[in-house]
Amino acid sequence: MADDFIYSRTQSDFIDSILDTVKQCDGDLLTELLNVTRMYKVDDLDFNDYHEPNFEQQLINDNDFLWRLLSQHHWSVCHYLHLNDIDRAFRHQSRKFSCLMSILNGYSSRLAAATAGDDYLDTDQTPQTSNNDEPSWILPVFNRLAHELRLLALPGNDDMNNDDYETSDNTNSNSTIQTCNSQLLQALGAIQRFPSTTKLKKVGNFCIVNQMLKTYYALHKFNLCTYFIRKSEGPLKQYMQEENAQQEHRFSSYVITYRYFLGKYLLLEHDYSSACTHFDYVFTNCLDSNRSGSLKNKQQSLLYLVIVKMLHGSTPKMDILEKYQLYELIDLIEPIRMGSLKLFMDKIKQHEQFLFDTGLFFVIENLKLITIRNLFRMYVYQIDQQQTDKIPLESILLLLLNFGFDQENYFKINELIDILNSMIQKGMIKGYISYKFRTLVVSRKDPFPKTFRFTSLLNSS
Repeated sequence: MADDFIYSRTQSDFIDSILDTVKQCDGDLLTELLNVTRMYKVDDLDFNDYHEPNFEQQLINDNDFLWRLLSQHHWSVCHYLHLNDIDRAFRHQSRKFSCLMSILNGYSSRLAAATAGDDYLDTDQTPQTSNNDEPSWILPVFNRLAHELRLLALPGNDDMNNDDYETSDNTNSNSTIQTCNSQLLQALGAIQRFPSTTKLKKVGNFCIVNQMLKTYYALHKFNLCTYFIRKSEGPLKQYMQEENAQQEHRFSSYVITYRYFLGKYLLLEHDYSSACTHFDYVFTNCLDSNRSGSLKNKQQSLLYLVIVKMLHGSTPKMDILEKYQLYELIDLIEPIRMGSLKLFMDKIKQHEQFLFDTGLFFVIENLKLITIRNLFRMYVYQIDQQQTDKIPLESILLLLLNFGFDQENYFKINELIDILNSMIQKGMIKGYISYKFRTLVVSRKDPFPKTFRFTSLLNSS
């Protein structure tokens, strides 16, 4: 590791480095020092003279004591990760987070007292000239500790750099996740007690909510996101108003992350217009650089932005997909545009793992319907040229639907009728089925609207 020189190799030296950094109010350096993901991989940390802190140690309102105890628990987290004892490491991470919350609660109490007396003087810290919103300098530390609390709480997560992991059965998983969620909820309440003018309250809410949303997405419990989405509506509106009022926009990574997950939530809700707004914001304001993390963020936000636009009736340009190397998406879009159902199904099978990994498999059925819609639309506009509004089911539509398939995989007439009823219900076709004459009767005016009405996956039983 190129920059592991910042980590002291003994516990006592490490604690001293933390206390010195706290005195300087250097939140960025402190975040790096307390980065478990990187520090536990340092090979030559000396655990021989290691003193494990007591879990029952009472947390008193003394900043030096709390930072020292926090540092001891951090060292313990790294120690137990070296031993591959995830459960013990989580317990120390949980206690470490509690120490930070006690520190923040102390700040909150002093700020409340100062506000009441209209006379605030922070005797614990020397404020930086670049940041007068004490204790906002702790914000990146707060985010780091919450982030790693979540990573250690979720089972099946050996690589702490990976947010896109699958969960596995574990006897301790439920208790650790419950502990994590409980602590994050308490932290959310603590953040609300800070004055509305502090950056910690404006942005800290998103730090916690992001971790909660990531937890629920990893566990596939999307319905549990609703509470936190609603809880963040007010803070997001206030933040965006202040951001839009600034001449030089400074986009917060916490807000960008939140809007990314909000977009995914709205995608599940099939609110494509709102989801498109959020994904467009994320894609526009993500750093555009050659760093792997930045490129991945751009790719992910563009991936969902394109999917949302397609489900909203638009088709993207291929050059931007090529620029961000979304080749799987290019493969899927081509048969959708052509209305080739057989080719679309082949591409789905080819890129099945990609669709699972990106969480997009749930939209396959809707993309399949769009492909069929484009197939029928091509017939009406290009082949039949709208000569008639009555299209035979068996001799035309079923023939088109089965084009390219093996006979053993042919669609039956009942399946075609079900597909047509679904498309009519969703507003993909203007028309109705005449069972008497075995025809699809389409509207003479705009028979294939661009706006669809897909049912929300979150509200379905």
